[in-house]
Amino acid sequence: MKKIVVFSLLLALACLWVNGQNNVIKANLTRLMTLKAEVAYERAFLKKFSSQTTFTYQIPSSKIPGTGKMFTDAFENSGIYDAKYNAYWITQDFRFYLSPIKESPKGIYLSLFGRYSNRILNMVFIDTLNNGRTFKTDGRININGIGGGIMLGHQWIIANRLSLDLYIIGLGYNKHTFKLKASSDEFTEQEVRDAADEFNREVENAEDRPKWFSKPEATADGKALIIKSNFLFPIIRSLGFNIGFAF
Repeated sequence: MKKIVVFSLLLALACLWVNGQNNVIKANLTRLMTLKAEVAYERAFLKKFSSQTTFTYQIPSSKIPGTGKMFTDAFENSGIYDAKYNAYWITQDFRFYLSPIKESPKGIYLSLFGRYSNRILNMVFIDTLNNGRTFKTDGRININGIGGGIMLGHQWIIANRLSLDLYIIGLGYNKHTFKLKASSDEFTEQEVRDAADEFNREVENAEDRPKWFSKPEATADGKALIIKSNFLFPIIRSLGFNIGFAF
């Protein structure tokens, strides 16, 4: 009986090795160059379609993403002396594999994708007014985005197990919601309300505001100044290289 069970298990594993390629778990190697960790799970269905869910996490850093330059160095005259950035993205792809002789998840594909993103920048700002008064402000910027686009790519499955997935080119748009919250115990609630009113007046009179950026609006919440706006930003997915395991 034991031999029959062992033989059945080996036979099942052999069948999985030969035929099983409906699932792929992969990691994006190119993202590591910008201190991001990205993992994805793809599930093939029917003969030409698959669905892929991708989670990307920005490792918290005091450097501007993609530049290696410190925030404090980039804004050395602004009074920012401490800043830390982190973010995450969730991307959902629906792929159509174009090869007439290969089934998903193999070959060249066209993908429609949607994406949600959340970026956070925390900072501490110190400045001195003309009257010699020094103040410290804690600032937090939140940028949430939702959008989508289309992408062309190619996936190879080697030896029925090794997945190599290349993002060739992808384009899309995100709509972002921008929120800046700055708070300080150095100011009274009235001073914060006055600052919000002054900001709104300057925005109303501005003539060179970018058309893709909605008019920002400031409000006072106790001793916190809050500025909100919306803007559009393009999505570019190209030359991303993933390696993974198919099963």
